[in-house]
Amino acid sequence: LGRQVIITHEPERIVSAAPSITEILFAIGAGDKVVGVDEYSNYPPVVRELVKNGTIEVIGGFSTINIEKIALLRPDVVFLTTGIQEKFIKELVSMGITVYVLSDKSIEDVFTDILVIGVIVNKADNAVKLVEELKARLMKTYLIVHEYLNKTNTQTLKVYFEVYPDYWTIGRDSFINDIIVLAGGKNIFSDVETPYFPASPEEIIIRNPDVILTTAMYGSFGPPENLVDRIKSREGWSNITSVKEGRIYVFKGALEDIMVRPGPRVVIAVEVLARVLYPRAFNISSIPNVIDDSVVKSWGIRLTDGVGELSCIMGSAPETVVLENT
Repeated sequence: LGRQVIITHEPERIVSAAPSITEILFAIGAGDKVVGVDEYSNYPPVVRELVKNGTIEVIGGFSTINIEKIALLRPDVVFLTTGIQEKFIKELVSMGITVYVLSDKSIEDVFTDILVIGVIVNKADNAVKLVEELKARLMKTYLIVHEYLNKTNTQTLKVYFEVYPDYWTIGRDSFINDIIVLAGGKNIFSDVETPYFPASPEEIIIRNPDVILTTAMYGSFGPPENLVDRIKSREGWSNITSVKEGRIYVFKGALEDIMVRPGPRVVIAVEVLARVLYPRAFNISSIPNVIDDSVVKSWGIRLTDGVGELSCIMGSAPETVVLENT
């Protein structure tokens, strides 16, 4: 973005305009400084409680934040994400509000976001510790999968992730592409740079995914089983490998957020997806088409295992932090 952001003191009042940012703030122990969040911020669970009792105000939707509400909260810093939220920078800055914009095109971006936020809110030690823990967990899963692929001479599975009906999917510049890769798969549209775009159904047929993934969309399109049938019944899709082999999976419940949110829980997304793609590598006999919290729990993965709920204390803030917002 080419912006230089100067932080002159430790922020005491923070506004987060994205659920992933809210998760990061709470994960590094800065949740007590949050005074405003977007309407989709729902993790850790205490966020909803704080909204309900009035400690935290809702400042609007992800793409429809209310500038006036933010101003009334008198924030020391507002965290936005790149893309659609960049349109709010100019007006917020013109009101004398400090704004820092975070990128989430890759999992490496997510780690950078955690570290940068840690510096800004004076939780750098916590941020470093969290990133180290997340990287260790990711590496553990990655090694299990690749050892399995090498030992069994199993081909890397081709994955199509439909983030929204009909045919909206992800390209190389989406952190979800990284989730697929770290889980041992290959995004069928990894040659496309655009993070999110509508693919043509004909092109999906040609690329012939081994596995199709989507989320339950919070019930917007009926029960998750309906989504499986909807995909199966698409014209010309009966010959796609994933359809023929019944490998169409819908994520439900907490996983609807986890699988598509660029925050600390990306590690859980990778752990879950690795088991979906290569169940035998984890001694799992079969995978249901609808994957919810109870299914994942039976695999030994806890969806509320402390990721996003760290609470630690650090010393005083530096006098001035100068950060280049690039």
